[in-house]
Amino acid sequence: MHTDTEMLPTVCVLLSAYNGAQYLEEQIDSVLAQTGVNVFLDIRDDGSPEPAKDIYAKYAALPNVRIRYGENLKPTAAFWKLLEDADDYKYYAFCDQDDIWDSDKLVSAVNLLRAEDPDRYLIYCGANRQIDSEGNPLPENDPRYARLPVPPTVIERVLICRGTVQGCTMVINDRLRERVLRYKPDFQKSRDIMTGGSIAATSFLEENVFMIPCRIFPTAFMAATQV
Repeated sequence: MHTDTEMLPTVCVLLSAYNGAQYLEEQIDSVLAQTGVNVFLDIRDDGSPEPAKDIYAKYAALPNVRIRYGENLKPTAAFWKLLEDADDYKYYAFCDQDDIWDSDKLVSAVNLLRAEDPDRYLIYCGANRQIDSEGNPLPENDPRYARLPVPPTVIERVLICRGTVQGCTMVINDRLRERVLRYKPDFQKSRDIMTGGSIAATSFLEENVFMIPCRIFPTAFMAATQV
């Protein structure tokens, strides 16, 4: 007899970390606390001068966590490396080191993806709730609040060409992973793993649901406003 967890879909969560000790444990805990799905958490330390070894040690023995160390590739190439080296799963999600995931973040995405033809190239993205470095919600009138406008009528074009849909909200299926990995992006020109025309998604699922408290720091705010 199969247990309930054996019947649940598995999502491979790809987390790239770089000197992220301050918030990393809280993020890992929120990923492992996901409900309605099984999670395999694939962590790659991107050549941190001070890797969070004490934090990694707390999770290293878990059967659904893998921790690896690599050279410093910078964010886009580091996530590409994670996607390229990942084992075979039905779904893949991208994870920043300093956010916090709501417990139903992944199951909300997977429920929409499972309703589609599994032979198609599928991508899901959502929205986030912005928080400060202490985890407090940022109101929209806060000067640190970063606005990423995504007009629904051109969302596919925005995703592919401008990269304004945040990778931390994305979940893709195995078919799209195979398709994306045929393409080798120019990491100097492309900030987001899914930009530069690398996606041929035949179903794009966008949901205006705020599933991720996303930390906004002064440097992140400046990057967002200097586009």
